[in-house]
Amino acid sequence: AAALAAALARYNLHLYSNYHPQADWYLQDLEHYACAKGCQLLFFFAHVPEHVPVLATMLAHRWMVDGERSGGLDAYDNSGDVFWRTAVTNRMLHAPEEVQAWFDDPVFAHVRGATKRETARQVAAHRKQGRPVRSRGARA
Repeated sequence: AAALAAALARYNLHLYSNYHPQADWYLQDLEHYACAKGCQLLFFFAHVPEHVPVLATMLAHRWMVDGERSGGLDAYDNSGDVFWRTAVTNRMLHAPEEVQAWFDDPVFAHVRGATKRETARQVAAHRKQGRPVRSRGARA
């Protein structure tokens, strides 16, 4: 996890900025991650969010990464929905009693459409199957 987190941080594989192009996208063999196509890599951190500081902060404070809306880099605007979905997945697995708050909190009001529907479907399927909450380090 640490090596993948380092790659995300170094090459911004999970981010896409409309106004600040990432030169690292043009390195040989990384072009398939251009335009935040590596966002799905964040799902690997659902069990270990501490390796991605922004994700860890979201979980600690039920906060939404929002880029330009808070004076930050717009790249987070473009990948915020995936950060949210990864945070909800973490809560689904480790604190299911908190999941509904991630859907209802006005902080996340701009997350909607396909992201919200697919995440709700994932949570419902997880609950329907009665899967136990796994602690970190537990083996399947």
